[in-house]
Amino acid sequence: MGVGELAAGVAIGLAAAPLSLLAIRPLKKNKGGASVESRSTTSSVGGGATAYETGKAVDEYIQFHYGDPRDVLPYPDGPKSALGFPVRCALLCERFCEANKDFTGERGGTLALDVGCAVGGSTFELSRAFTDCLGIDYSNSFIAAAQEMKHTGFRDYDATVEGELTQHCVGSVPHDIDRSQVRFMQGDACNLPAELASFHAVLAANLLCRLPNPMQFLDRLPSLVCERT
Repeated sequence: MGVGELAAGVAIGLAAAPLSLLAIRPLKKNKGGASVESRSTTSSVGGGATAYETGKAVDEYIQFHYGDPRDVLPYPDGPKSALGFPVRCALLCERFCEANKDFTGERGGTLALDVGCAVGGSTFELSRAFTDCLGIDYSNSFIAAAQEMKHTGFRDYDATVEGELTQHCVGSVPHDIDRSQVRFMQGDACNLPAELASFHAVLAANLLCRLPNPMQFLDRLPSLVCERT
């Protein structure tokens, strides 16, 4: 994996394949030196996990995951190559997953897990290459929005134009994606259910730097992926 792909901010765990790991934030410690784990995730801009429960955060992530590129970047000289981050994450999983190179179909379906899925953009994109995709996020508001996208295929949101000025927009799942192949659940990346296992690909995009204990999640990865056959 090249430097450019690493810079995309993705940590991908694939069956029997090495992991590409990014910035790991050390645990905070109290005065006695003990580690403090007061939350499962924290916003990159502060506010703790509750920052992801606000309507404003949901609107911003709906635009980031599903917004029309012309709404996300309305400026002609903007960095258009930075658009489509959820799509690029899913493509990396497809590219490096050995199970997707089975052209005979003898291995059956392939499973993908998107941990820290937010409102589910990459989870839906994963369904283009994987037959069953599960998205997990700590935020109840994000999961509710992802479920709405699964059931209706679209969602209204307010996009910030400047200051307090907003405009009404609509985010939508691409019409050629089979939404029935995708499901979502609320969960803690540092305490995933024991029954989760046998995935052919695990995507954790922009997640590690938001965890109070990244190694707790990373140590769980080997038991999440299936063995290479």
